[in-house]
Amino acid sequence: MAPFKRALVPSWLLVVALVLTVNLGRSKPSCISCEALSIMMISSSSTNTKASTGSFGSRSFAASKKPPPYLALITPRNTCDNQQRLEGICSKLQEALDTHHVDLVSVRITKATANPKLVLELIQFLVQQSKNKKCSVVVLQDWLDLAIQAEAQGIHIKEGCRGEIPLIRQRYQEANLPPPLIGSTAHSVDSAVEAASFRPDYLFAGSCYFSGDSHPEKSILEGPLLPGLVAKEVDAGCPVFAIGGIEISNCQEPILHGASGATAIRAVFQANNVAESVNELHSSLLEAYNNGVQSHRHKHPLPAQ
Repeated sequence: MAPFKRALVPSWLLVVALVLTVNLGRSKPSCISCEALSIMMISSSSTNTKASTGSFGSRSFAASKKPPPYLALITPRNTCDNQQRLEGICSKLQEALDTHHVDLVSVRITKATANPKLVLELIQFLVQQSKNKKCSVVVLQDWLDLAIQAEAQGIHIKEGCRGEIPLIRQRYQEANLPPPLIGSTAHSVDSAVEAASFRPDYLFAGSCYFSGDSHPEKSILEGPLLPGLVAKEVDAGCPVFAIGGIEISNCQEPILHGASGATAIRAVFQANNVAESVNELHSSLLEAYNNGVQSHRHKHPLPAQ
């Protein structure tokens, strides 16, 4: 599949063009010639051949100054079904965040069964706990109002709802909050390229392995190679996380094939020792990433602040 291509002209070039236009009617010539401007524009457009992502002015990951690989946690869907369940998950989240190896927490809660008050409590807890830990909190778009109320750093967009991204960015602006971190999930390269047209700050790609937590109806998976294929099609400013059935035993495979990081659910929230599990995941991801770098590696740092 040919990569999505769109020539982008940086805003500073547009300003230069405006200055030239104004100067055409003046006696004093512009300092930059039209020929030079044309060369700059051609040079700029020729270097933007991959699907454009990131650099939208949004708030970047708190871990943006840290090199890959990255670890994301996704909350169990039933976390906010009752107070006891919430307290248990929050305890595990606290242990995980205290390792300082978690770069992103995605709040994914089933709306049909969750208590909205508990969802707000969960987001507020995570926003507070993530401070000074280089971890960002994103919330599934179903809970946009609560995410804004709790000042979550970003929103995770469902695969079929990316048209709502401009509205979400507008909502954050109207709330006088920094531009939100925007992410989405892709289950194919074509889907990832379509997502890239909205300039997300990260992508989840999968499902890599069978999992009871998401899409249990699947009989055929996209597989652990998909994140790497997606990474080749999107701009280097957009980290691609492997998603779906990620465990300590299999987390290295997607990284070796080009993923920038991995997401975990059961590997952490069903672990007897959460901190130990997070540390092992981190070590395994780092080993795989370093081995991949030595062989041929991609370069997908988190968006720079």
